[in-house]
Amino acid sequence: RVHPRYNVLKNTGRTSCSNPNFQQLPREGDIRSMFQAEKDNTFIITDYSSIELSTLAQVLYSKYGENEMQKRINAGEDLHTYYASVLYKVPVEEVTKGQRQSAKAANFGFPGGLGIGTFIEFAEGYGLKLTEGDAQEMKDAWFEAFPLMKKYLQGEEGSVETLTGRKRANTTYCQEKNTPFQGLAADGAKLALYELIKNNFKVVGFVHDEIICEVHKDDADMKLTEQENIMIDSMKHVVPDVGVSVESTISKEYCK
Repeated sequence: RVHPRYNVLKNTGRTSCSNPNFQQLPREGDIRSMFQAEKDNTFIITDYSSIELSTLAQVLYSKYGENEMQKRINAGEDLHTYYASVLYKVPVEEVTKGQRQSAKAANFGFPGGLGIGTFIEFAEGYGLKLTEGDAQEMKDAWFEAFPLMKKYLQGEEGSVETLTGRKRANTTYCQEKNTPFQGLAADGAKLALYELIKNNFKVVGFVHDEIICEVHKDDADMKLTEQENIMIDSMKHVVPDVGVSVESTISKEYCK
C-alpha cells in the first residue's frame, strides 16, 4: 500500500501531495496503472466536469447577477464548444474536435488574468503555437462570448475573499482573480471528501477535482451512483446557482 501525504490547505485553498506526489503522476507510460485496487476490489474514479468554470460562473452571479456563463452551463451547454463557435464564427454544431480543444486554452487561461505573453506560453500546453495577434484575437473573442469577465478582471485590491469566507492577503493580480473560483471549487471538493468518509467510503486518492474510492467489485455499480450523488450535493452547497456535473470510471487500476 502507498500512503501519500496531503497538505490540505494551500494558499489557493487547494491540496498538495507528496511522498509520492499522486496528484502529478505522468500520463505517459504505465505509471498510473501501477496503482491498483486490492484483490476483489475496484476503484471508482469520479471527477467534476469543468468545475472551475461552474465556480467562476457562481462568483460572477454573486457579484453581478445572471451571466452568460451561468446561463449556458445551466442549459446543459458545453462552454468550450460555445466559445469555439464564437472564436471561429461557425454554428455550435459545426465546431470540430480540434477547435474545441483550442478553446480550452482560453477558458482555462483567461479567467485567472493571464496576459497575452503568458497566455501564449500557457496555450502551448494545449498544442497551440500562437502569435501575439492570434492570442489577442482569442482574448477579444473570449470577452465577446463572456462579456462580464471584462468587468471581473478590472482593478486590483491586493487581497481577496472566497464566497466561503476564506481570505487571502498580499495577492498578485493573477492570484486575486484566480483564487475566488479555484478556492471555491477546492472547498466544495473538500466537503465531498468529508461526506464520502462520513458515509463509509474508503477514499484512497484525491486529485483536485477528482476523488478515488476503493470498493468491493460487486458493489461498484451501486456505490458509483451514491458517490456521484454525494459529490454533486456537496459541491452544490458552495455553488447553489450553477449546474454541477461529474464523470465516473470503474477500474481495477488508476487510469484517469
